[in-house]
Amino acid sequence: ISGPAMQLPPQLMGGQPQQQPWIFHSELARDYEVRNIDYTSNAPIDEAVTILFVVHPTDATEALQYRIDQYLMRGGKAFVFLDPHSVTARFASPRPNPMMGQQGPPPVGQSSSLPTLLAHWGVAFDPERVLIDMNYRTQLQGGRRAGGVLSLTSEALAGEDLLTSRLSDVLLVFPGAFTGAPAEGLQMDVLVKSSGNSQLVNRFDAENDDQKLLSNFVASNTEHPLAIRLRGKFTSAFKSDPSIPAPEKGEEEEKVENNHLSEASAESSIILIADTDWAYDQFSVQVQNFMGMQMAQPINDNLSLVLNVTEQLAGDEIPQPTFASS
Repeated sequence: ISGPAMQLPPQLMGGQPQQQPWIFHSELARDYEVRNIDYTSNAPIDEAVTILFVVHPTDATEALQYRIDQYLMRGGKAFVFLDPHSVTARFASPRPNPMMGQQGPPPVGQSSSLPTLLAHWGVAFDPERVLIDMNYRTQLQGGRRAGGVLSLTSEALAGEDLLTSRLSDVLLVFPGAFTGAPAEGLQMDVLVKSSGNSQLVNRFDAENDDQKLLSNFVASNTEHPLAIRLRGKFTSAFKSDPSIPAPEKGEEEEKVENNHLSEASAESSIILIADTDWAYDQFSVQVQNFMGMQMAQPINDNLSLVLNVTEQLAGDEIPQPTFASS
């Protein structure tokens, strides 16, 4: 999302251009200090971080979820992108040149979730099921109308919420859906929802077999939440730090400094969206070259939604959505 840590010569990448920072990352960097968090570390997330973006946490370990949990206990706020079937993870991953003897990182998984945290918050999310919606199908090149690529109009957006009241066109790409009821002490606001003419299907069928989807489609008559806000006083999903091994039977327990927090000291907010592709450049902007400079023009309200969420979680008043070219 933030681009490569080091720019490499094209010949070392097999002639392929390297991933540049996503436009939404560049836009946030105009007004905020944007940091990368080492997701492999067990260190607490810096208290200076005001908003934590958790984007596509594939194979989320208990240690990672504990770090997020304790960040929230300290009053942090989070914007979480989950996905049952991320196409961006497939085609935006680094592709080193095998002819040069390069071995790149393993492919990024296409589904993601935070199962321990979600269960504790009272929210369910199936990382194997994609939501298709016959009311919001998007027409793609070649005339195909993909049931899993959703062009959501104002009817799908919370009309009285500041985050979405002035938006009318949000694109989600093979999203999942949230179910459940918020845990005690929390409130849930549905920000984006499907129509009742929708169905949850196997994530692989959603992309590859339109005819099968159409012939087997049975409307759920349920307006599935696609983006939600949880707010209130959070409690910890853990009894202790899972990265600290428990003493074996017969061994003395080592004295370890334990700063575990079981309950937040104040109310906080988390916003979750059941897709990660929606924020990627290809699904949010059209990039054009103008006199040697790249100019980005929004093609929908996706970037406005990112900025609105950021401004609200930062505690700022949300203005009329705008977008500055990058």
